[in-house]
Amino acid sequence: MDLIRSRALDRLYERREAVQNLIRALEDYQKSREERMAQCISFSSLRKCSSDSAQLQI
Repeated sequence: MDLIRSRALDRLYERREAVQNLIRALEDYQKSREERMAQCISFSSLRKCSSDSAQLQI
């Protein structure tokens, strides 16, 4: 019975680590997106972004 509990606990720790990695990746993505958006300037109702973003956003 202890072996089953130990394996279950190991799997939970692995899943927790995977979730933490996913959260970290999403936070990094959000931060980089916010930094790119900060490089944009408003022009009328359009936003023109630097060549890094190379996007025209409405």
